[in-house]
Amino acid sequence: ITQGVHPDVTLVAGDASVDDVRGVLSAAAYRPFEGRRRVFILDEADRLAERIVLVDAGRVIATGTSDELKLQIGGDRLEVTIARPDQTEIAMTALQPLCTSAVAVLGDDRSTLSGTIRSAERIVPVTIRMLDEAGVDVLDVQVRRPSLDDVFLQLTGHSVDDVGSSDG
Repeated sequence: ITQGVHPDVTLVAGDASVDDVRGVLSAAAYRPFEGRRRVFILDEADRLAERIVLVDAGRVIATGTSDELKLQIGGDRLEVTIARPDQTEIAMTALQPLCTSAVAVLGDDRSTLSGTIRSAERIVPVTIRMLDEAGVDVLDVQVRRPSLDDVFLQLTGHSVDDVGSSDG
């Protein structure tokens, strides 16, 4: 795969036209393949493409701009790490008004919380202030933009890395 010669993986240049992509897909239909799926990687698609089509097992699962696809899974994520896991419930209650999804606890140590947010603008200082007012000791606050891999995983239930792997 890293040498660019694997029969199941095709790199399509970021400046490829729709007709170029159709040609690649059409030609691929007649080529033998080794795994259960084929992967078409659009070089720099997230950064450069105006429209993106996500395909899984030969079926279009989503289409749109990078931002539109990311909004389908809820948008940016707020991730907060607290110093004391015994403050998890208090932190969840304090964070919930900032989030558009339920606040989730990540990891076995219950010290990292995550939720989808509507807007990342000024969210870090607001988060720190709200948790401080609630008496929660904060170690870290991050805003993470979902990747196209996150979108693919959310929509299909498997990662892009799993696409070429076989069952055995």
